[in-house]
Amino acid sequence: GDEQNKGAVGAIVLIAVLAAHFLLSPRLESMYAMRTIDKTLSQNPAFSAIKTYDNAAYTSLMADIKAAMEKGKTQNQISAMVRTHIGAVVQKRLPQASNESAVAYMQVMLQEMKEMKAQDGNVCFQFLFPQEGSFVDPTKFIAAETRKADLEALGQVIKHASLMPQPLPREAEVMLLITPIVNDLGIKYGAGMRDLQNPNALGVNKTRLCGMLIDMYTRILELPGEQNGKVVRFMLGQAAK
Repeated sequence: GDEQNKGAVGAIVLIAVLAAHFLLSPRLESMYAMRTIDKTLSQNPAFSAIKTYDNAAYTSLMADIKAAMEKGKTQNQISAMVRTHIGAVVQKRLPQASNESAVAYMQVMLQEMKEMKAQDGNVCFQFLFPQEGSFVDPTKFIAAETRKADLEALGQVIKHASLMPQPLPREAEVMLLITPIVNDLGIKYGAGMRDLQNPNALGVNKTRLCGMLIDMYTRILELPGEQNGKVVRFMLGQAAK
């Protein structure tokens, strides 16, 4: 459903907040600060891939960062804006990526979700289902090695999607693959599955909901051959609509 798609997008756009540490330097003149940010982001495999393969998106991002800095926006406000930009790139590119690169990226996302949940289930939930005006910085809950893997995996997704874009998998094929997974989760969680349809309802067990999504993605990634990549790309393709 739509809320499951939101959860998928929430996991995928984790990369965006990693830019937060580069974005504010109030003692620097704007032009110098922008050169510094551009140089720093260009050394980052994910942002370097965006700059190389989706220069229009990168140029738009840099322009918005500059405007936000000039207006004195806070670091959290700028980070949220960057997240929106990166989310748009991910939604556009991941459905077109190779199955292999899509799976590799989702594996990193799954690890990040597990690390967040292990420390604070509410943080995992808030990141997957962000509220308007709220900002969660998951980098505080994720290991440096995992964050590095995230950047590298996203860079590969953007590269593969740009050089050899793949057609979106057919819905009928994907439904045959994911229906048994959803049925099994229904047996395990029972009425708790309803939380996926309305995750922001009063009384939702946020830690359990995060665990449900972790279980779902784990099962998807266990699908054989290229089936797992097809499901991942289809889900993100639906979320992008």
